[in-house]
Amino acid sequence: MEGWCGRGTFLLPHYQLGKIRREVNVAAETSPCHTIPLPHDHSKKMWGAEVMIYVGTDIIEIERIRKVVERHPAFWDKVLTPQEKSYCFAQGNPIQSLAGRFTAKEAVLKCLGLGLFRLSWHDLEISTDSLGCPMVELKDSLAQIMARKNITAISLSISHCRSYAMAVAVGEGGSDKK
Repeated sequence: MEGWCGRGTFLLPHYQLGKIRREVNVAAETSPCHTIPLPHDHSKKMWGAEVMIYVGTDIIEIERIRKVVERHPAFWDKVLTPQEKSYCFAQGNPIQSLAGRFTAKEAVLKCLGLGLFRLSWHDLEISTDSLGCPMVELKDSLAQIMARKNITAISLSISHCRSYAMAVAVGEGGSDKK
């Protein structure tokens, strides 16, 4: 079975994995921070196995975030952890960085098929690795949801220009656990 399965979830048939791997490998040559971690094993053990790809995206106008921060300065602390806030203020344009982190968190929640109901913005943290690539760190409640959905990894890409910030989160794993 293939096609859209719920909000932001795509069931990918095994025979399409090779094509995606080739595209990912080409992308890895130009941008190692934004690749999708798929298994590199092309053996027959993949045949018959369902692989789930969960996708979440978000985009926002940076001006909208700037206006919210002007009206509600506590927005920084509501949305960001202290480490995220420090990161944003260390960048050349903190509002642009805040917008990027905000969209990243929204994209991850969409990837997991969630909203913020009974959750806090602090239940997930966007950090960077040694190369500056964004990474997702989930607190217990979200980690349990990720495990229940059998998602083994979430890759994240954040981008922004003067006007917009956007993020894409891609989760990969087996089919949902019942």
